[in-house]
Amino acid sequence: MDTKGVRFDAASDQNLPVFNGPAGAEKDMTAMLLRLRQELSDAGLAPKVLSLSARRAWKVELDNGINPELGRGDVESRVGRFARYWKTELAVLPYHIEYVDMRYPNGFAVRMPDYKAPLKTGKNALSSWSDR
Repeated sequence: MDTKGVRFDAASDQNLPVFNGPAGAEKDMTAMLLRLRQELSDAGLAPKVLSLSARRAWKVELDNGINPELGRGDVESRVGRFARYWKTELAVLPYHIEYVDMRYPNGFAVRMPDYKAPLKTGKNALSSWSDR
């Protein structure tokens, strides 16, 4: 697709982003790709796969393997929030990040499959178990 969302055939040896979305969404997807590239460039990230569901919810797979879930509304501010916290908060975590859910109004949730919560010890830990 060109930058206006028009399909064309051409040979290329570049790694081009993949679009997954409903028919007729090409222009919206191209516009979103351009916004994502702009927002994520300062964070050193680039979109690899861009998906738009039938319900118009956005997901992106980045070139580093992270999958931000952007949802339907306020997508641009969610991408900006993700980019803002990537280098300072997320990239420095000592765990593999699989998924970042940006659909929260004032924050985000991170899925880290290898994260193990520290076990609580001491009197408070025992009382919390006995209260159940």
